[in-house]
Amino acid sequence: MAISHLAHEARWELMKALFLSERSAGELQEMTGLVGGQFYHHMKELALGGYIAQKERGRYMLSSKGMLMFATLMCLIYALSKITRQAEERLVEPGDIS
Repeated sequence: MAISHLAHEARWELMKALFLSERSAGELQEMTGLVGGQFYHHMKELALGGYIAQKERGRYMLSSKGMLMFATLMCLIYALSKITRQAEERLVEPGDIS
C-alpha cells in the first residue's frame, strides 16, 4: 500500500476535518485554510490514494481505508508521545549525578 498520497501536512488536516463527519468543500476550506487549486490538488491526491470519497457533488467523507489509516496513525502518534514522555522522565540531568 503506497502512502505517498499522505505525504503532506495539508492532507492530514483534511483527513482530521473529515474524521468525525462528512463535510462540504466550503467547510473543509474554512477549517483548513486551503483554497482554490491548492485545496483541490490535495483532495485529488487523497482521492487517488483511496482515502476519501465524494458522497455527493461537493460533499466529502473519509473512505473506510481513510478511517483505518487515520485512526491507526493517531494511535501510533499517541503511543510514541507516551513512550517519549516516559523516556524523558527517566533521564537524569548531568548535574544530578554525584
